[in-house]
Amino acid sequence: MPTCHLPARQSFDRGKFMKEDIRRYRSLVVAGSLLLLSMCILSGCSSTAVNGAAQVVTVTPQPTVTPQPTATPQPTATPQPTATPQPPAIPNISGTYQGSFTINGQSGSGPMQIQISQSGSVLSGTTTEGNSTANDSGTINSGGKFTINENFSGGGSATLYGSLVGSGHLSGTWSNGSTSGNWDVTLV
Repeated sequence: MPTCHLPARQSFDRGKFMKEDIRRYRSLVVAGSLLLLSMCILSGCSSTAVNGAAQVVTVTPQPTVTPQPTATPQPTATPQPTATPQPPAIPNISGTYQGSFTINGQSGSGPMQIQISQSGSVLSGTTTEGNSTANDSGTINSGGKFTINENFSGGGSATLYGSLVGSGHLSGTWSNGSTSGNWDVTLV
């Protein structure tokens, strides 16, 4: 371990030096002491006095600290677009159905045949109820509920309110403003 020996302050003949030289000497001593103190602080040394005459400064080298590599920033994940939820599919009820209809307040039923064409949610076709035939137009929603407006060739109209109640099975109610009833048909 390296050691530095610094002499104690030497005495001098005050008469030999001028006041300016004394000030310079003191400034150098102070500057040297500050430099030595700074070096000790930076390098981590300790000092001890030997018989009060000389000061021995032991410099203990401090282990050098190796800087640790910093973590390389990882790129953040680019958010992926979420799929736009698709509306539920519209059920396809196109085809020819046969069944019957009833009139509220009357006993018995009449024959009913309905031909349905479909494009998306738009319905069209014809309905035959007994001896009357109607041109149909309407709509269906994704839940299978539909409305069909019937316009009869001999005059008059009615509306069918229905739903898909099973595979190839439609059922519902109808109304023409003054009369109403039920209807039920199956795919043929």
